[in-house]
Amino acid sequence: EITAFWEHARYGFECKARPDFLIDDLNIIVDYKTCVDAGAEEFGKAAINRGYDIQASWYTQGLEIVTGKKFDFVFIAQEKTPPFAFAFYQATPEMLQRGAMRIINACSKFAHCLKANAWPGYRDEIQFIKMPYWAA
Repeated sequence: EITAFWEHARYGFECKARPDFLIDDLNIIVDYKTCVDAGAEEFGKAAINRGYDIQASWYTQGLEIVTGKKFDFVFIAQEKTPPFAFAFYQATPEMLQRGAMRIINACSKFAHCLKANAWPGYRDEIQFIKMPYWAA
């Protein structure tokens, strides 16, 4: 693992990326993920549901800022159960763009929280549990 630090160009806060592996001479960032299903469709769903688009975009942007080089982002998806099948997936330009848009929104919210010193969260008093409709 390596760690890259940079200052956010618009908001000035410190940013960090910590890729699992970097193939520097090929300009590839590699990230290892375990999953239930490493098939293309299922891993694609999991990638979006878990925000891997944000991670891929953040890391490629950050390493470009730090090194001046453009990087591709590749996932190694490995199943958690025998026979531990695995597959390799490259983040598409569309995935990276989606992540970039989500990063813009997240950074704006983070900067606002820093400035206001107010952080959204859950209520701090005891609440009643809301049972799902199917459990009633």
